[in-house]
Amino acid sequence: RKHTDRPIIFRSHPITRPEDIPCAGFKPHSLKIDNFVVSSFSTMSVAKVLEDAWCSVTRTSNAGVDSVLEGVPLITPDPICVGYNLASHSVKDIVKPATPNREQFFYDLAYAQWSIPEITQGLAWEHLRPHWNKHEK
Repeated sequence: RKHTDRPIIFRSHPITRPEDIPCAGFKPHSLKIDNFVVSSFSTMSVAKVLEDAWCSVTRTSNAGVDSVLEGVPLITPDPICVGYNLASHSVKDIVKPATPNREQFFYDLAYAQWSIPEITQGLAWEHLRPHWNKHEK
């Protein structure tokens, strides 16, 4: 454990069982690390995990949004993550993660919500289309 002794809960994607995660050979269920727990979607909700969380670490998961909404600091290395501008970008920051003001994030998030009629009318696509593929390398 290089950066923290705090408990770590590894939570896979809701449709992925922890034992099925190949991630370049990463098999979280076989790790023997102190204070490391593998939680599947069916055993613990994101909200429950965040109740006592010090921070959350994700690449691009919507759980990062949940983390920000709940006031739990976020760490993500990926600029495509919705919470990137509010996050620390390295696990090296886990001892003192960024905790910026979230107000503008809430405004931006609310602005990006679309009703069924707006989607049907093509308004959402009209707004998003200029940004499509913007983050591709």
